[in-house]
Amino acid sequence: MEQSCIAGVYYALGNALMRNGKLNDAASKHEQSLEIVLLIHGHDKPHPVIVASLRNLGCVHEEQGKLEKALEKYENCLEMELEIYGFNETRPAIATSLNNLRNV
Repeated sequence: MEQSCIAGVYYALGNALMRNGKLNDAASKHEQSLEIVLLIHGHDKPHPVIVASLRNLGCVHEEQGKLEKALEKYENCLEMELEIYGFNETRPAIATSLNNLRNV
């Protein structure tokens, strides 16, 4: 099985676990997904898939009440999105990151 497929499975499991209130398990799956995605795309190169993994991990941390961790993930998302797309608030991804930061 290709690494990106494995990352996708962890990503989907994390989302399902979060919807079912199993936040610790969800965080673990999203962390595993992020680790694989970073291996694929690199730690120093922004990529939309990395942003999605960070955002989901931030959502789990927010639900757990770990607001500092959530804030860190959301800030990382925004930084990467600005590198990828430039400053354009009309991009849905950037608007989502700004909204997440506002809510924490």
